Amino acid sequence: MELVADQHLGYSVSKLGFTIDQYLNKLNNALPATFYTYNDPRTDKRITSFKKGFNMFIEERNLIDTNNLINIFKPNYSKADSLFTQAKENISFDSKLSASEFYKVYQYSNGKKIRSLYEAFTLFYKTHQFEDAVLCGNQLIYHGAGFLSTDSYITFMLELGQSYKNISNHENALKILNYGQKLAPSNAGFPYVMAGIYNRIGDYNKRIEFLTQTLKNGPANVDLYYELAESYNTVNLPLESIKYYKRILFLKPEHIKARIELANTYIKEGKKLDNQMNSEDINSDDNKKILKIKKELWINAENVLKEGLKYEIKNNILYQELQNLKKFKLNE
Repeated sequence: MELVADQHLGYSVSKLGFTIDQYLNKLNNALPATFYTYNDPRTDKRITSFKKGFNMFIEERNLIDTNNLINIFKPNYSKADSLFTQAKENISFDSKLSASEFYKVYQYSNGKKIRSLYEAFTLFYKTHQFEDAVLCGNQLIYHGAGFLSTDSYITFMLELGQSYKNISNHENALKILNYGQKLAPSNAGFPYVMAGIYNRIGDYNKRIEFLTQTLKNGPANVDLYYELAESYNTVNLPLESIKYYKRILFLKPEHIKARIELANTYIKEGKKLDNQMNSEDINSDDNKKILKIKKELWINAENVLKEGLKYEIKNNILYQELQNLKKFKLNE
């Protein structure tokens, strides 16, 4: 709790316009024995937390879209209070209306009720009103979102990045998500959404580079392995995609999508061998070797699908894929 408090303090000091040295000098002069005492073993950690909070506010300034700020109404605090009461009452049965009311609370309070702005953002996001979520989230950063708890702050950044992605503002989405990942490197949500953006804009090599680096620096993650396997399939590197599908099934053998994609990759590679077998440059011995490899690929595909039925006996998709494979083999 002490380190969290130091982080919030650093954020507030930065927001007030102090430099770190200015603040620490004032503090040491006023309370030389009660704060960052240099023979205290906790000092380094506390100063690190303070600086992290201090820099968070500075970095937030770089995330603001100054062309997308909310218009503030002439102060009407009684109306704001009335809207706040209505918004709270409406949350449970009309989230969209409640979001709009919280939004207006902020406007009529002359921008004072920041917590209402956060409530509006959360509800706009949950009801898939992403343009409004972006507007509220951007305004929240403008004021400074450091009042949120650590977990809420990270979730806020992830949801704001996702909202930007959903309205196809990929530049701002990546800025927000990169910042969030820097704060929470173990949170797989940030790289997952960023990988989706690189896929959407067609930058597959960047997607592969990004996912590889993320997995190198963090723990194994099934969802990111799947994204990476799909990326390698997209750029026609089947051996790499097979490697990552296998890693997924090692960690989570009941992952049906990875199982089907692995089987399909084997089948696709088998079909490619048909062109080699039909080539005039291939002799009979080579043809036999190619045919052997092709049969092994069919067996691999069949085994992958059959193994999946051990985990989901009644999975109709796996049964259908097996039937398709059998029909294909009969027509060979």
